[in-house]
Amino acid sequence: MRTLLLGFLVFLLWAIGCRYWYVCKIKNHCGQKVEVVEDVRAKTLRLVDKDKTILENYDHFRFDANSAVPVLNDNNKSFIEQVAKYLKENPGKTLTVVGHYLESEKDISIGFHENIGIARADQIRKLLMAQGITENRMLLDAQMVTGDGTNLSQPVSFRLAGDDAELVANNNGGTPDEYDNNNPVGGQAFSFTNMSFSDANFDFNSAVFKPGPAFIAYADSVKIYLSENDEKFLKLTGHTCDIGGDDANLKLGKARARSVRDYFRNLGVKTNIETNSEGETNPAYSNETEATKSKNRRVVVQIK
Repeated sequence: MRTLLLGFLVFLLWAIGCRYWYVCKIKNHCGQKVEVVEDVRAKTLRLVDKDKTILENYDHFRFDANSAVPVLNDNNKSFIEQVAKYLKENPGKTLTVVGHYLESEKDISIGFHENIGIARADQIRKLLMAQGITENRMLLDAQMVTGDGTNLSQPVSFRLAGDDAELVANNNGGTPDEYDNNNPVGGQAFSFTNMSFSDANFDFNSAVFKPGPAFIAYADSVKIYLSENDEKFLKLTGHTCDIGGDDANLKLGKARARSVRDYFRNLGVKTNIETNSEGETNPAYSNETEATKSKNRRVVVQIK
């Protein structure tokens, strides 16, 4: 028994020595200080109803570069809870979540979303849905940060409207020209059963459909979904900006819807596909700038 105990002690000392040699001599980790990066965020996120402040002095959300997953702290979680509470108390109001993104991230698309800004906004929407807010009360939008910025100090903003009063949860604290503010109140559903693609899919006065990677991934998933749910059908609605006459834009919207229909048919979708046009009559965004006009040249894909 004594011999066994002595052998165990010798083995233990040998293991400790090996551990020391590996960690300190080979990896050089002994004596090194672990650098702690402080998570400092602007505390300027607020929610206002015209001249009435609902929420203020909250931390902005944080996203790592090229990522759509928010790094949440307790303050962020509290903000989400309070926004959800406000929406529940005011059922006539709707919320637009706006995801910002760097110019260096403009070519990044995640999942079915054409840009990373929409993907970020969708992640925040999911947090609110987890608090009991239904998806149909929330729209998504995106804005690109112009200039040479290398980080997003204010990556998400919020707009609420309804009950004859517009509400804004804004950045309020960034430099006035830090964001491209040419995108007034607007937004789209961007959900699987009600998806819109407007980033460079249609040129001005053109019905030639140019699907990007996000739409291609989405269409493949729709094809699989419809093959497994043959009672469902597609409704495609074409839209235009406000340049041109009403009749011409109705025809152009219809042609755009048919172009997307042809894409689905060539993909192998066999279900019924309904095509419609709203022309310029139902813009998702104001037609005040070329950027927003471009977003209105779109086809909305709905699964019914």
